[in-house]
Parts: sequence; structure tokens; C-alpha cells
Amino acid sequence: MHKNNFDFLRLIFAILVIVTHSYVLSGSGKADWLSDITQGQINFSSLGVKGFFIISGYLIFQSALRSHSWGDFMIRRLLRIYPALIVVLILTVLLGAMVSDFNATQYFASHSTWLYVPVNLGMFFPQPDQLPGVFIANHYKNSVNGSLWTIPYEFLFYILFSFLLFIQRFPRFIKATVFIALLLIWIWIWRHEDTPARYIINNSIELHMLAHFGLCFLGGACLYIISIAQSRYKAYILFSALALIVFFIAIKQFYFTQFILLPVSIICIGTYTTRGISLISSRMGDFSYGIYIYGFLVQQTLMHYFNLYAFRLMVLSVAITFILGAASWHFIEKRALALKRYFP
Repeated sequence: MHKNNFDFLRLIFAILVIVTHSYVLSGSGKADWLSDITQGQINFSSLGVKGFFIISGYLIFQSALRSHSWGDFMIRRLLRIYPALIVVLILTVLLGAMVSDFNATQYFASHSTWLYVPVNLGMFFPQPDQLPGVFIANHYKNSVNGSLWTIPYEFLFYILFSFLLFIQRFPRFIKATVFIALLLIWIWIWRHEDTPARYIINNSIELHMLAHFGLCFLGGACLYIISIAQSRYKAYILFSALALIVFFIAIKQFYFTQFILLPVSIICIGTYTTRGISLISSRMGDFSYGIYIYGFLVQQTLMHYFNLYAFRLMVLSVAITFILGAASWHFIEKRALALKRYFP
């Protein structure tokens, strides 16, 4: 039983990604109302994705330190990501046959159809987001499931954090390494703010986004190291962080400060035990991952058939993906995680 608010936050973050995508995929523009009121400094999707990485950094750092071996840690991570991902990729290919402008023979004769699942599972290969003839008439043309682009970043951080298991006997070295890495990445972003996007690892991971997500991930880890959850001043820290967020947005200086203020705010809120919502995972399950990986696909499908406005697309896609997220959790993710007991 999780006595914290993290599962609830992840659920909210998954829904926020759908909110922003509703504007983009419906052709209503790229800006949601959070982007409007912050003058483009942050939008709901950015907040949701960064929130995921912040919480992951906090929890995965704990998992890495508590795991008995490298294999134990990686098996748990693989069971968390891959089963649901495999299912959504297969369903995407099957759905593609129904919405493609190509006939079934042409669709299944294409190499890209058969490569879609294995290449996307490869994580660090160039990830295709197109299937032959699929969604080519939508406002956001050709893109099948644009939300999956963040998963390789998450998986890369799993691999990097797994190496902590080899130096568990040197906790001070681990803590120093995390803080130094955080500082170096922050300095790099500050010095390369206007640098054009550059790609590494076979065009699957973009350097600037790696730095952004890295700061979020390491920020969560650092807050675990300093034991912010046990701080007697946590309420004051949270209030101060939220007030500073408003202040820096108002003076248009949120770009750099977000990598400090967002982790502090999110982890402080997440480590509280709020009656009702803190038991959300034990009462209904953790639907956030399922909602995230199905959301974009559901929205593109709704646009293909109905060509909805942003608000209607938002409401319908949240309702449908909530059901799919529940099914994914109860029939795939939960059962897959139970398999970890077979790997001593």
C-alpha cells in the first residue's frame, strides 16, 4: 500500500499530456491555456512529462539502492515498461490496418508495418511513428503514437541508475556523483540555451531533451538523498517553492528555475499522505502508464473518424484512455509485475 500521493500525481500528469495534445491534434494550435497564461514558458504536456521524470528519479533512486543485484533491478524495470508497451504496439499495428488509406494487402506487405513493433521495442534505434497510410488526412499528419518518444529517455536513466548497484558500498560517492551530475547538466543547459537541437544514439534521443529530463530525474534523486520527505519544514518549503514558481513566471525567468522549483514542489506534494487520494493505487490501481501510452493513439483515431474540436476531443479521449488504462493495469501491468517473484 502506497502511503503517499505519487500515484495520484502520475494520473494527473498523464491527463495533462492529453489536454495539451487535444489542442495540437485537433488543429486548434499548439498552445493550451497554461501556455497562454505563462506566455509560453510551460504547458500542461511539459509539466506532465517533467513530473513523470521527477517522480521516477525519486522512486527509481530508492529502488536502485534497495535492489539486491543488477539483474533484480533491471528485471523489475523491464516488467514495468515492456509488457504494456508490447501490447499497445501490437494493437496499434492492428488498428492501423483499419484506418489506413491503403488496403489490407498493401498495408501488411509494407516493411514498415512489420518493423513498427520490434524497432520501437529496441528503444535506442530510430523510433518510427508512422505506419503506411495511417492518419495521413489528420491535422497532425502521419504520427501514430507520438507519446512514446519519451520512453527511451526513461529507459536510459534506468540503465544509468542501475550502475549505482556496483558502488552501493560507497554511499557518499553516490550522493556526490548525483549532485555533481545535476550541477554539470544545469550549467550545460545555461550555456547552450540557444544551441540548435542535436541528436545522439541513432537519432532516438535528442541532446537538449536528455539534459532537460536528466535534470528532472536527478532532481528527484537529490531530494531523496537530502530526505526532504522527513523534513519538519516541508510545508514551508512547498509554500515557498510554489510562490517562487508564480514569481519567476511573472518575471519570465522560469526556464532555468523550473529545474529546481518543479522537483521541490512535486516531491513535497507527492510525499504527503492526503486522506483518500493517497490510497488511490490500492483502491483502483495505477492507470497512469496505460493512459499515457494509449492517449495519443486514441486521440488520433477520434480525429480520423470524427474530426472533433479541442474540448470534445479532450473529454472523449480522457474517458476512453481511462478505461484502457484500467484494462492495461489489471490485465497486463499488474500481472506482469507479479512475475518478479519468479526471479529471485
